[in-house]
Amino acid sequence: MKKNSIITLVVCLGAVIGVGSATAQTGNRIKLTLPYAVTFGTVTLPAGDCTITDLKDNGHESFFLIRSDAGPAVDVMMERTGESSNPEDTASTVQLRHVGNIYEIDGIRIDGKGYKAN
Repeated sequence: MKKNSIITLVVCLGAVIGVGSATAQTGNRIKLTLPYAVTFGTVTLPAGDCTITDLKDNGHESFFLIRSDAGPAVDVMMERTGESSNPEDTASTVQLRHVGNIYEIDGIRIDGKGYKAN
C-alpha cells in the first residue's frame, strides 16, 4: 500500500518554511527551492531552485512552465480549483504529493488562485 501525504511549501518573502524556502515574485511567477526531486509526468526536476511561471490562464485552466535552475523544464496544464474569497489574499504555495519514493506536484496557488494537477 502506498502512503500518500501532501507537503505544502508556503511562499513567503525571504522566509524559510519547514523543508523549503521560496519568495514571491510579481507577474504570476514564483521562485522556490524544492527540497526533493519532483516528478511531473515523465520529467523529474532535481531538488534545488526552480521557477514556476503562469504562461496562459484561460479562466478554467492554466498553462505553467516549471523550470529548474539546473536545466530541466516542463510545460503543464492545470485546472483552476478556485480563488480566495479575500481580495487581499496574495499567498502563493506549491503542494507536493509523496507517493512511495516519488514526490509529485499536486497543486499550485499563485496570488490567491488555486490550480490542481490533472
